[in-house]
Amino acid sequence: AEGAPAPGFFGAALARAGIELEIAGTQPEDLRIDGPLVFIANHPFGIVDGLALCELGRRARGEFRIMLHALLYQDRELAPLLLPVDFAPTAAARRANIRSKQLAEEALAAGIPLLIFPAGGVSTRSRFGFGPLADLPWTTFAAKLILRTRATVIPCFFHGENDRLFHVASHIAAPLRLALLLRAVQGHRNRPVRVTVGQPMPFESLPLDGGRSGLTAYLHACTWALGRTTSN
Repeated sequence: AEGAPAPGFFGAALARAGIELEIAGTQPEDLRIDGPLVFIANHPFGIVDGLALCELGRRARGEFRIMLHALLYQDRELAPLLLPVDFAPTAAARRANIRSKQLAEEALAAGIPLLIFPAGGVSTRSRFGFGPLADLPWTTFAAKLILRTRATVIPCFFHGENDRLFHVASHIAAPLRLALLLRAVQGHRNRPVRVTVGQPMPFESLPLDGGRSGLTAYLHACTWALGRTTSN
């Protein structure tokens, strides 16, 4: 991945790890549509699905911006593509988040797609790793941007999950969860990552009477419904 152009870095990183991106459903060439475009996805892996969503955005439009946890905002070379979200309860974090929101709106206005994991955290199994798999609660941030920019939405569902040890650790201690999240990347080496991409959802087709909360619930349901898709 070293020396790759910034938008292509993520696909190169996948290739270097032997991870093939398998895209079912709507293909990237069918997403080259005009106007603001927001990709939303479930978040089962933490890092690999982020790389894959970036590569999907690149294939669709050639450029993208991705909202990501401020802890992952480290690579200054890639900084123009990254819009950090800081969950710290500080004034500095609030200012940074306002700035990221402004940059996100500017990108959408310029026709640059925005990639968002509305959960903001990795999918986890309840009951110490033995319950059903679920995203963390989706925030209404994506819905707010969609409403403000009248964006078309592309729902994406990544198939799979991290190993059981990660799920168990998630109920014990946050530092252990983070350590195993990084370890999980190694478990994806030389294995495909499969994503099902839904049909574009024009802004005019979205249910708006429930406000941000209602739209968020609707988009969550549409995204997870793609998880039941078994064919192209």
